[in-house]
Amino acid sequence: KAYSRISKDKISVHYQITKPDIVVVMDESLFNAENVLEGIKENSCIIVNTSYDPGTVRKKYNIPDSVKVYTLNATKIAIDLFGRNFVNIPLLGAIVKLVGIVDPEKVKDSIRKKFIKKLGEEGVNKNILAFEKGMNEIIGG
Repeated sequence: KAYSRISKDKISVHYQITKPDIVVVMDESLFNAENVLEGIKENSCIIVNTSYDPGTVRKKYNIPDSVKVYTLNATKIAIDLFGRNFVNIPLLGAIVKLVGIVDPEKVKDSIRKKFIKKLGEEGVNKNILAFEKGMNEIIGG
């Protein structure tokens, strides 16, 4: 498990999140290994990296109706663009779209600054495209 906070305001608390607003399942097999729904509350959201639609995911994993289910085939995006299962950036795009308080252009600028030396222009452009696809291809609610 990993925890992140997103806010328009300065974040001054640094402790484990026990009742998340958003749960991101990067690998569907985690449903069999972890209780990914632990602490999830009414009106929370779950984003699942899967080829299934949100309705199928809800039924398959018995997700309560009070939780909004979103899906994104981040693996397909990653394989198509990178030839490897690097799902972080497409899922970041989905989170940014869902949360709606982070400027996508600032995220793209951050991707460019962070990775330009390591990946070069082509690698950065692929990561930005993966981010955009994550924003545009998330479905559900």
